[in-house]
Order: sequence, then C-alpha cells, then structure tokens
Amino acid sequence: MIHFKKALQYWFPVALAVIAFQNWGAISSFFFEPQDYSQYQSEPIVMYSTEWCGYCKKLRSFLDRSKLAYIEHDIEKSSEARKAYDGLKGGGIPLTVVNNTVIRGYNTRTIIKVLKADHSDITH
Repeated sequence: MIHFKKALQYWFPVALAVIAFQNWGAISSFFFEPQDYSQYQSEPIVMYSTEWCGYCKKLRSFLDRSKLAYIEHDIEKSSEARKAYDGLKGGGIPLTVVNNTVIRGYNTRTIIKVLKADHSDITH
C-alpha cells in the first residue's frame, strides 16, 4: 500500500501536466477571450477539409472565434476541391492557404504568424 501511495504521489502530477499540455488550447480558450485577428486579413483563408476530421473542426472553431473569414472546401464532396488539394501536394487535412502560404495540419500559430507578417506595416 505504501508503494502505491508513493507512486500515486509521483505519477498523478506528471499525468495532470501531460493532460494540461495536450489540451492547452481548450484550457486557455476557456479562461481567455479569443483575440480578433480580422484586422490582419486582406483575403479569405482557404481551408481544405473533410466533414469527419477532428482537427478540421478545431480549426473551423478557431477561425470563427478569431473572426477570420474563410472558404472551406470538402475534398471528399467536391472533385474540384480534391484537384486543388492534390495540386497543393495535399498529404493531410486540414490544409490551409493563407495569403498564398500553404499550412499543413492544425497550426494556428503559423496562421497568425503569416497573417501578421503580411501586414507588419499596420501600426496600432
């Protein structure tokens, strides 16, 4: 019983830290209001996705909360979308095009970085 208590005292904080790290996006959006990034946007973001993709759903939610306009193409429902996706060397979803920059996967930091880099001359 003593060994179990010691193991629990050690592994519980480690497990909690891992869970918090893996879910930081959801945790931080619960405590902090999402930022409006629409000021950096000059054209809609293009997103290639599928209906069943969990990361696509997370990206839709991020774009909506961040007030970013986007056009979504389901690569399973549209042959034209599939051709465009393949032309961008697909390889996984979501695939996002921000100001002619292809971003693979759920990568919100890169989306914001590209938006801000293309509008670095904006002063606040």
